[in-house]
Formats: sequence, structure tokens, C-alpha cells
Amino acid sequence: MRTRNHFGHVAIVLGGIAILLVVGAKHAESFLGTASAEVLRWANQLGLVKAVTPGSVAELKRPGLLSLTDETAVAILLWLGAYLAVSAIALALWAERRGESSLYLGAGVICGASALTFVSQTAGFVALGFGGLAVLALRRVRHA
Repeated sequence: MRTRNHFGHVAIVLGGIAILLVVGAKHAESFLGTASAEVLRWANQLGLVKAVTPGSVAELKRPGLLSLTDETAVAILLWLGAYLAVSAIALALWAERRGESSLYLGAGVICGASALTFVSQTAGFVALGFGGLAVLALRRVRHA
């Protein structure tokens, strides 16, 4: 019995977004600390930061709980990309379980595993191996 391809399409889209997020975060990691002075100058011109008055002493304060720094922004992008990658793999496997078209679910598993490979090569290869084995097992059960 064939069903409509809802989860397979969503798996491809999530996998693609995960790849974009993870690649963007890894690219942003290469710029950490290199252009911070330029960013601060630009933020000062926009009035987003408070400039230090001449003659005052600069002090270091502990960042607040919801403070967003360059490192936390990159970490959030990486974690979100990894979450979307795992979600793409899970939705692709669920699409296989439902009997959706194999084109969509295969691409969802590959996109999710590719995004995980950017985060951690070991995690990506393990996800690709287990995802492939799970697809084969689900197809075997369905056609038995």
C-alpha cells in the first residue's frame, strides 16, 4: 500500500536546512576573533553598544544568562543543525515504515548523515551506517 509522501519531503527539507546551518556554523567558526573590532565599531556606530568614556577604567562583567556571544551563536547553529539532521533521518525512517517512495527517504537519510558528518565525522558515518541498515531492515520486514 502506497501512501502520500509527506514525511519523505519533510526529511529532505530538514536535511537540506541542517546542512546549510552546520556548514554556515563551521564557516563562521573560522572567523571567530578575526573581525570582532570591526563588528564592535559598526555596533557602536549604530548605537547598539555603550562606548567607554575617556579616562574611565574598563571592567569585565560576567555575561548574563541570555547573553549571545559569537561562540554561543555558533554553538546554537551547530546544535540546531545536528538536531535537524537527526530529525531528518528519523522522519526518513518513519517514511520508510509508512511505505512512502524510497527516493525521498533515501535523500533524507543521506542529507541528515551528511550534516552530522560536518559536526562529527564519527557521528555522521555511524548515522549513515545505522540509517542504511534500518532502511534495509524495514524494507525486508515490509516485503516479507
